Amino acid sequence: MPQERRPFQDESIILPCFRQLYSACYMGHSSGDPHEEPVKYTQALMERSFHECVTEWLARLDENMLGAHKYITGELEKEIVAADMDDNTREVGGTTPYPLSGILSIDSFNSYSLHPPIINFPIGLGPCINVLLYGNNVDNFYNYMDGFTCENIPYLESRHYEDGIQTGRICFVYENAESILGRRHMRTGEKFRYLCCQRPAVEGGDMVKDIVMDIRNERTPKFSDSMMFGFAVDHFVSADSQFGSRSYFDIISTMLPMLACVNMGWPFVCYIGWLPERPNLLALMLELPIDMLAPRLINMLFPVNFWFGKYNLTHMDTHMEVIGQETIIPTANESAVGYIRYGMDRLRYPQTYIQAKRVYGQEAQMRGGTIYPCPEKVIMGIDEATNNIEKARKEHPEWLTDVKGFGV
Repeated sequence: MPQERRPFQDESIILPCFRQLYSACYMGHSSGDPHEEPVKYTQALMERSFHECVTEWLARLDENMLGAHKYITGELEKEIVAADMDDNTREVGGTTPYPLSGILSIDSFNSYSLHPPIINFPIGLGPCINVLLYGNNVDNFYNYMDGFTCENIPYLESRHYEDGIQTGRICFVYENAESILGRRHMRTGEKFRYLCCQRPAVEGGDMVKDIVMDIRNERTPKFSDSMMFGFAVDHFVSADSQFGSRSYFDIISTMLPMLACVNMGWPFVCYIGWLPERPNLLALMLELPIDMLAPRLINMLFPVNFWFGKYNLTHMDTHMEVIGQETIIPTANESAVGYIRYGMDRLRYPQTYIQAKRVYGQEAQMRGGTIYPCPEKVIMGIDEATNNIEKARKEHPEWLTDVKGFGV
């Protein structure tokens, strides 16, 4: 008999993207058979979204690996250091001048970094930040989880990094993952698939790590002495964190309170983030007050005054068709002081933020040439991005709603 699949807690109260999905799908279900349960419709959409997310993550992880190796081997050296060392420089960390025009080149910028790779920034910074967060020798794995049941689903990645560069990989996708999902924990005999059901996050994350570490030691015994971190990924969050128009300020402002959890008013640790332990630097920063978390981490990781937007490697058609994209997004300052606490429906922004209307389908791609501000992969300074957003709010009031101080 399979175990009961009711999750330990309702994760839908944690992130704005959860509410976003429910409002777009669950609450708004109005087509098809009127007797069909709305939740089944939502689950069907999430199944489609899951496959699109996996396609995106596979591309994103491989891009991250390829970009880092090209930088280390010098293949991107010209793009990184070709700028003239004149007044167009800035001190990074108070020591070495870094050429800003080199950072701003498309070639040097086209990489996701951090692990999980949810932020795109200059390739040359990626390995440095990985070492800063994790150390020189580490394994990082991602176990995907069903947003309704907290079951592990058929996508598992475990990647090994040395000096910030990937040097090993174990990946199980779709049919190849079924044998892993059926693998039993040595202590309890439970299948891997159900370890996170009906358990607090720290306990479930620790049991998942036991099995992943056994797999790592069997497949790549030369890495068996490496520290291992695990990142539980709910595929609700996955779709939201890899969709285009939001900036990395929003990711950090949303992720950090989630990781801090109990400090921020949550009665439990969430099943999204590093489990069962966190990198030391993050654990130290999570002791800070909530209004200091995002600005301090942003300043530490990205000491250059740039607007880093997100972009898609794949189309994410389901997300674009069902949930859509905002026409005007928050400024960096609005996102940096945004916050969400336990039980809140949405991320709260300052009153200067005005909720924009949403567009769908091809228009939601926000690719270059769009009429909306801060399109994907267009690189600019924070001040320029802020000016573009504020200008769009003044010139296009028809794009705005009358809702202030909240995000979706």
